[in-house]
Amino acid sequence: MIDEVAEFMRGKKKAVDVASLTDKAWQADLIFLVDVTEHLNSLNMQLQGQNHLVCHLPNHVEAFKTKLNLFVKQAESGNFVHFPTFQC
Repeated sequence: MIDEVAEFMRGKKKAVDVASLTDKAWQADLIFLVDVTEHLNSLNMQLQGQNHLVCHLPNHVEAFKTKLNLFVKQAESGNFVHFPTFQC
């Protein structure tokens, strides 16, 4: 899929650097960002919608902060179980 994106960008004939698309480190960062964004989206969905009491919202944020600490500890030990796209 990266090849298709690079070809599309080249076809736009704009001064766009597509070299980073083939950089493995950049790709890993992008894939990791996809998983982090999914976790943030999940938090966002918990914070909005009907029938959500304001007093519960800080609990969701604190739980997310706890999850982030867990993610960091697991990532430092090479465990990326909470980042399924990154594992592929």
